[in-house]
Order: sequence, then structure tokens, then C-alpha cells
Amino acid sequence: MKNSATEINAPTEIFRTVRPKTVLDGNSFPVPTRRANAELRTREFLTSTEVDVLIEAARKNRNGHRDATAILVAFRHGLRAVELCDLGWDQVDFDGAGPSRPSGQERDA
Repeated sequence: MKNSATEINAPTEIFRTVRPKTVLDGNSFPVPTRRANAELRTREFLTSTEVDVLIEAARKNRNGHRDATAILVAFRHGLRAVELCDLGWDQVDFDGAGPSRPSGQERDA
């Protein structure tokens, strides 16, 4: 008799999609898949109004000014989260009022 409370089952679906069963080492099991982003959401970006709401929410925490500034810089300059985190003082062009990227670090299109 199986004890369902102690039985460990791998997830078989993510966003209610399951690929056909796959055979590995003679065992057949369903492989979870994920729908394409276009099927899950209508757009891949935030509007300026949504960013304003996000900035106002960020201002309410302990480091609100810092967080709100980071969100605004990322939005205005199209930085990914990792690019924002890796941004150093030497990469900021204070005269041109924006981040300056050293050659070879241009963003993918």
C-alpha cells in the first residue's frame, strides 16, 4: 500500500502544459513545459504609468530613495537587473547625465 503523504512526485505541469512522455533509462515520465511568453502575457514591458506606481511603492521602504532611483535609472536607460547591479561609479557619465558603457559591453538588440 502506498503512503501518499510520504510519496514524492515530480511536478508534471507548469502553467497547465505537459509535453508528451519521455523515455529515460527505460522509464517513461511526463516532462513539464512552459508556454511561450507571448501566450502568458500581452506585452514584455512596463508602461511609464506602471513604473511610476512601482517607484512610489519602492519609496515606502527603508532604502526607498535608493530603490526608486535604481528603478528610474533602469527604466530610462533600458538596463537589465544584472546590468543595474553591476553598474559602477566609473561607468556613470555625470556630464552627459547617463550611464556610459565601455566598448564591448553594448546591449544585445
